[in-house]
Formats: sequence, structure tokens, C-alpha cells
Amino acid sequence: MSDLILQTRVGLLRRNLERVRDAAQDIEDGRNELADLQASAKGALRALEDVQDSTRKARRALRSNETNVLSGELANLDQLTNDLETNLDGLKRTADAMESAVPFSGGLKMLEEETNKELKILEGLERQLAAGANGGALGAAWLEYSSRLFGESQQIFGEYVDFLGGLALREAGFVNQNVYMLADELVRQSAKLFRIEWTSLSIPARREALGRTTARIIRLGFPEWTIWALPLTAHELGHVLAEDASDLSEPVKAANEVDGRHAPILVADAIASCAMGPAYASAAILMRLDPWRAFSEEEGALVAKRAEAILWTTERMSTESEGQPYGKIVEQLRTEWRAALEQTGEPAELSDEDKAGVVAVIEGVAAVTALKFSRGEEVWSVVVDWAQALEDGKPDVAELALEGELRDVLNAAWIARLEKARKGERGSATVDDIARHAMTLWARIKNREDAVSPGASAADRPSVSASAGAARVGVEPSHS
Repeated sequence: MSDLILQTRVGLLRRNLERVRDAAQDIEDGRNELADLQASAKGALRALEDVQDSTRKARRALRSNETNVLSGELANLDQLTNDLETNLDGLKRTADAMESAVPFSGGLKMLEEETNKELKILEGLERQLAAGANGGALGAAWLEYSSRLFGESQQIFGEYVDFLGGLALREAGFVNQNVYMLADELVRQSAKLFRIEWTSLSIPARREALGRTTARIIRLGFPEWTIWALPLTAHELGHVLAEDASDLSEPVKAANEVDGRHAPILVADAIASCAMGPAYASAAILMRLDPWRAFSEEEGALVAKRAEAILWTTERMSTESEGQPYGKIVEQLRTEWRAALEQTGEPAELSDEDKAGVVAVIEGVAAVTALKFSRGEEVWSVVVDWAQALEDGKPDVAELALEGELRDVLNAAWIARLEKARKGERGSATVDDIARHAMTLWARIKNREDAVSPGASAADRPSVSASAGAARVGVEPSHS
């Protein structure tokens, strides 16, 4: 019995997986060479700065003993010094550009490991077919190919395409590089609380991923390519923590027993809500969740359940804190969500039974993560003060009364934006102004940290300067 069709398809799948893996590896090798070039450029820069310093001293010495004989040499030295300063400026720009290159080796390594596992299975299947499999073995091979190998290989290939395409968009300047550098930093900060080292990156994408990705890619779906979408990066983190954090193993197991279909997504939303505070609820309700699909029968009312999980978790964190700090924000978001549902002709609420089901899925996870991510009343009072400074357009006078985290600045920005909206100021110019002020505030915080800890690594240094961050912040679409 001929097995040409199966042999052709298995071989094609293997060869194309090898090609995409090797192409990605070539890119990484090139980036490693770029890192070596960066180190050399920095070394040359330091040497040139030393030469420049010595030249200045020599000029002063010459001027103090200037004679007719030395005047010509002095003029020549002046020109050489000017040329040196011009070259130094260019080298500094080159070094800065290389330092902003996106680190991604961690995610690529995980993707390559999965690819190699799949390739081993495909190679084994090819050897089996080449040896002459009989009818029963051929049936089993077709089943393996159709039910598992093809689907998993498609997923791996899709991740490579998203990964490398998003990387190209980031580095080509098509999207705001600073936003994605901040997204990477935000996720790393949150992952540390669960003792997880995050080594992948955030990329622009057509849509979010509702499940964990092999490469731990954070997808910021179009059109969310601004700082307002940064809290949404915590959803992918939620999937990783749900699988890898030992503290969450029992509550996640219980959640899956209640609702195996939706639990992974709802649990990720609950973790993200705890990690980011009301900034996640604000971004999810106002920017991501689609009220048209809220009660889709095909999706099992997933969108409505996600909204409830996010708002319930945020409200729970508020009620367990003194003064219920998030109460006003949650109330405003619930009101806006109900209004959107009514405008699309959907029911305004989940049934009590469905609400109870959502709570049953997430309450165990929320209890653990809320404690991990809690910022406390003192921090929140500072965040509220920052929000007022952002609303007033005065980020330069905001008091830096704590070692602020990026999520604190994002919460301040969302408070300011919601307060402006409450007053009827909802235009894109208002939104962009708050975003610029938030970037300025974050740059001030990072610059102060660098002044205190000058030996910090490049990954911990501010990704934007106060002026550059304010000037280059992404502009959000005008539907705000």
C-alpha cells in the first residue's frame, strides 16, 4: 500500500519547521554580534572621552604658553578637537540605538525547544514510513499526523511568525519602541513577586492571545499600541503564574474543576487584576472586552464572565483595604459596561447563577494573588496625588514620596483619565496629554532611582528620558 501522501506531508512539515527555526536562530546570532559591537562601541566611546579630556588639558597648557611658533599647531589642535567632538556625538547616538535593541533570547529558546521536540517526532515518523509501515501502522501514523502533529506544528509556526513579525515592527520604528520596553519591564516587575524570571518580550499583534504561548509572547492587540494598554500585558503573565507558581497550584486546580472550559482565562484575568490594580480593569473594560460578544452562545458568554471576573476581583481588593480605595473606579466601570451592553441590545447583567460560578472559579486564586500584589493604603494615597498632578498637567511637581513602580504610574494615569471623562473631557488630545505626563512622571522616578543606584544594569535604567518619553509617547485612536 502506497503512503506517498503521508510521507510528502510529514516531510514538508519537518522541513518547514527546520527552516523557520534556523531563520530565527540566524537573527539571534546577528543580534549577538550586535551586542559585541555595542560593547566595542562603548569601549571606544570611553577611550575617546579620555582623549577628549586630555586634548582639553593640552589646549589649556598651550594657551598658557602661546607663542608665534605654537599658534599654528594650536589652530590645528582646535580643529582636531572639534572633529573629535562631532565623532563622539555620532558614536553616542550609535551606542544608544544599539542599547535599545530588543532582548528576546529567552522566548526564542523556549520556542526552539518545542520545535526540536516536534522535529524528533516527525523524524521518527519519517523513518517508520521509510521502513515500510503496514496498513494498521499507517492508520496510526495518519491519526498522529492529523490529530496532533499538524495542529501543534501550525501553532509553533504561528508563534514564530508573530514573534519575528512583531520584533520587526518594534525595531523598524513602526510602533512606539518605548511602549514595548515599558511593557517588558512591567511584566518582569510583576513576575519577580512569584520568583519567576521573565525573559521574553512584548510585541504588536492583531489580537490578544487568550492562552499561554510557548515563547511567553505578550501580544498588545491592535489598536492598543499605547501606554494605556500596558496593564493588559498582565493577562499573559496570569497564564504563566497559573501554571508555574507553586503558591497557586491548589486554587488553580479547584478553578478547573468548577469550569474547565473558561477557568484558564478567568484565572488569568483575576491574577492580572490583582497585579495591576484598577488599571487592568480600566483597560480591559474600556479598550478590550467587546460588548457585542458578551453573551455569545458559541463562546459560552465568555466576555461577560471576563468582565465580571475582572470587576469582582478589583472590587474585592478594594473592600479588603481600608477606605475601599478602588470603589469609585469600579462603580464607574460597571456603569459604563452596563451602558455598552444596553446599547448593543445585550442583557445588562449575568444571571446570579453565572455570577456565582465566576466567583467560584476565581476566589481562591484572588485570595492568594491579592496578598502578593497588594500595594497598601500609603502607596495608594501617593498614587491618587500623582493622578491629580497628571490631571492638572503638572507631572514635574508631583512629589516622589515612594519608590514607585510602573503599575503605580499607570494607575495614576487611569484615575486621571476616568476623572476627566467624568467631567466630560474625553477627547484624544486630553488622553494624549495625560499619557505624556505619565511618561514624564515615570522618567522622573527612574532617573531618581538611577541617581541613588548608579551601578544599575542597563535593563533597570530608564527606557526614556523625561523629554523624549513625553515627546514620543504613542497616540491612541480617537475613539476614547
